[in-house]
Amino acid sequence: MVTFVETHPLPVVVSVAVGAFLLGGGAASWILFNGYIPNQLHSLQTQLNLCRQQTHAPALTTDEWPPLTQDQITAWATALRPFNVRVITVFWSQEVEAKRFFRSLQEVGRLLNCEVKAGAGQADGNVIEIQTPKSEPVGPVILNLFISVNWPASLEDIGDRGKISIFIPQKSR
Repeated sequence: MVTFVETHPLPVVVSVAVGAFLLGGGAASWILFNGYIPNQLHSLQTQLNLCRQQTHAPALTTDEWPPLTQDQITAWATALRPFNVRVITVFWSQEVEAKRFFRSLQEVGRLLNCEVKAGAGQADGNVIEIQTPKSEPVGPVILNLFISVNWPASLEDIGDRGKISIFIPQKSR
């Protein structure tokens, strides 16, 4: 055997290398695709699902307008869908804590295929002011949605068709 290896070194080296490659590659492929990778993917998916279930948002402060729950988002979208609202603009000042509520309104807008944007301005008083034209039947509906979550709100006859403006004041304690 030693004589054969010494007289034919290149074919022996190539044969050993090819055999090692095939055996090693086959074993590595089997391990990766039948064991390691699926287990790792399952583990990562499980961790991702756990992270999605946990809420990492800080607790609400007493001055913050809370966001709508997922059920409320769905209910608001269902109630507003027949009115073909194109734009909802939400106004609040820097002193008002309404960012999470605004984000939940954006979710309502996403379900309605409606733009929900932040406006430059602020609200006075202690009542949420909703502005829509008098001819818009959506006005009383959105007013009732705010009342349904026990928030003080009023309806003003101002604005353009298909648009709703919402002015959020500082929350009363």
